[in-house]
Amino acid sequence: MRHLTIFFLIISLTLLFISACTESNRQTRQVEKDLDAKHLAAIQDLIDADKSKFSIGQRSSSHGSTIEVIENKTKARIEYKSYNKLVNDIKKKAKLRMWSQNKLNSEIKLLPKGGLILIHVSGNTIDRANTKWWEYIVLSLNGKEILRNRGSNSIPNFTTSRRTSATEWWNIDDLPLTNDNSQPFKVFVIDILGNKRSGFIVYPNMVKN
Repeated sequence: MRHLTIFFLIISLTLLFISACTESNRQTRQVEKDLDAKHLAAIQDLIDADKSKFSIGQRSSSHGSTIEVIENKTKARIEYKSYNKLVNDIKKKAKLRMWSQNKLNSEIKLLPKGGLILIHVSGNTIDRANTKWWEYIVLSLNGKEILRNRGSNSIPNFTTSRRTSATEWWNIDDLPLTNDNSQPFKVFVIDILGNKRSGFIVYPNMVKN
């Protein structure tokens, strides 16, 4: 009788273990499914970067300034933080971290007087999203060249769908403007490998509809 009780106990524990493993596998599959959906959504956002979402003439707000699309041939978009925005951000950081006034003043001196352009690029290969294969040109509205820079040699990140194996490579570069510039200006982002270009007008500290 004792052996029979032990036998049934072993059977019960085995069934309980199998049930737990099954539930764990189900939860794991659900987590993978959720992650896969997020990957697909991220990829779609990047793919949309050169479509109607950034159509010519479209304007969008960017940290208190406005950006208007004038060319949209590449998978690229930009953000812009004016000098005033950068100063406000560093003051908030100083308050949070309880910096001395001297520390705050020294950090403000390092900020680019013309603001900071953040450039987002993407591509379907690692080289296409490496910013060394991109070039950035900043012009005044009348065509005078303000700045011309090649992108940094930065290895891109990537997003991959487990279900479809689709991979999109993406990268972010920054372009500080050292000269004070409160007037609107143009930014061109050139995909050297793809022989394509996108263009934008930046309206610093202006909100335009």
